[in-house]
Amino acid sequence: MGHVNVVVADEELAAASLSWARQLAAGPTVSYAATKNLAATAASDGVRAADLMQERAVEAEWASTDLQTGLTAFAETGPGTAIFLAE
Repeated sequence: MGHVNVVVADEELAAASLSWARQLAAGPTVSYAATKNLAATAASDGVRAADLMQERAVEAEWASTDLQTGLTAFAETGPGTAIFLAE
């Protein structure tokens, strides 16, 4: 998922953690929530249970402004350029 992508010295950990938290908070939170819920379900109830939840997760993402924001930014300025607002 790319959520662990850097190793820092102990004295840099607080600043790096805060920076990463801000990046996550500014991202597609609806999508992040769906991913977290599916991963938690897979861990607790198995992959089959998470697979069965996929349709609901996708419906919520397609109904979100996160999706429209991401698609619009991708079409207009390319990947990685979307600016998401909290829903």
